[in-house]
Amino acid sequence: MSHSSTYDPFVLNEIPNLTAKCVLDCGCGYGIWGYLIRVCRSGNEAYIVGLDCIPKYLKFNKEHKVYDDLVRGDVAFLPFKEVSFDFVLASEVIETFVEN
Repeated sequence: MSHSSTYDPFVLNEIPNLTAKCVLDCGCGYGIWGYLIRVCRSGNEAYIVGLDCIPKYLKFNKEHKVYDDLVRGDVAFLPFKEVSFDFVLASEVIETFVEN
């Protein structure tokens, strides 16, 4: 899936000031939202974690230093304690659930 920048201003407008906050970007992909948060929403003063289940995305973000930390995991089963983050973003994420 490619990212369309059409909605960026609308989404960024809804993101609060993140100074001294801990942020989780669920399904971070190639780090577009992590980058936009850093550049547009006080993200240089936030601790931003990228979460994705696809290794090539995590590798890309590690190489480009988009996030402060990266975690391989499933958005449907977050590997964090409750209230670990001040702000969570899950944009452009599609999950499929299969019933047993």
